[in-house]
Amino acid sequence: MKKLHFMTLCLAMVMASLCFVSCGDDDDYPEIHPGTGSKALLGTWQVLPGFTTWDETNFVVFCSDGTGYDIEIEQTIDVDKFEYEYQPATRKLLVREIDDNEVEQFEVVKLEGDKLIIREDDGDTFEAARCSQPPYTVKQLEQLWQMQR
Repeated sequence: MKKLHFMTLCLAMVMASLCFVSCGDDDDYPEIHPGTGSKALLGTWQVLPGFTTWDETNFVVFCSDGTGYDIEIEQTIDVDKFEYEYQPATRKLLVREIDDNEVEQFEVVKLEGDKLIIREDDGDTFEAARCSQPPYTVKQLEQLWQMQR
């Protein structure tokens, strides 16, 4: 009887320990160091037609403090804020949306003057041209982003 009691107690302890074990975060995203990288990326870029399947007009803004904004204009304006790190030596662009921990990695295929070509992980590429007259200021984008949260 003591053996049965001891075995039952051991089994209960094993089962209880399984309840207290939790999985860590399985998503091992790289750490981002916002604002590092080339100054050539800074500014507002308009995604050119023909390089996306999107119906809307898209802009991407890279700010010097390591933040940026993704703007989609169709019938409404949708603004997402992100942090980024550009590594010129490896041509990697790491992007993390402010409201999400997931880090997306892109390859900067070309960054010369007013032309930017970026390849996504799935192989899709898009081309963007630097805007000399951005549609919004950073202050306006921040206000729009805050209102949409």
